[in-house]
Amino acid sequence: MAHQKATSVAGPEPGVVQPIPGNEEIALAEPHDIDGMLELQAKYLFDRGGLLSVAISRTIFEKAIADMPVIVARRNCCVIGYLRSSPLAVHAHVPIIEAMRRAYPGSADAYLYGPICVASLRAHIKMGMRAVGEFTHEGVAHAILSYVG
Repeated sequence: MAHQKATSVAGPEPGVVQPIPGNEEIALAEPHDIDGMLELQAKYLFDRGGLLSVAISRTIFEKAIADMPVIVARRNCCVIGYLRSSPLAVHAHVPIIEAMRRAYPGSADAYLYGPICVASLRAHIKMGMRAVGEFTHEGVAHAILSYVG
């Protein structure tokens, strides 16, 4: 999803773990989370019946954790979800990103976040986002959401 940069970011702060019901927590990802992120990603790749169209490498996860917020959900210390953000330029050559940019180019400082393993349009609207475009890639319809039009 393309987004404009925010002047302030609400969410986990470095070193702060947000407990949620059960043995689950949400926090900023750390390098030791990468193995779990790669395992989770592998389960949901398109060629395995999932909807993730791009496999992210360990190197890209390492750079993402160093450069931009990466949120991780853990249960009993195991990664059960993650949210990665990155500058658009990093993935400008990826076909699904090219298709999205044709439908909605965003601004010069827009960034991507995702994949999101569990999300809904309603949840994003409650967060203040709005649908700004749609596109189809490899027969799958996608919505483009943004905080700023």
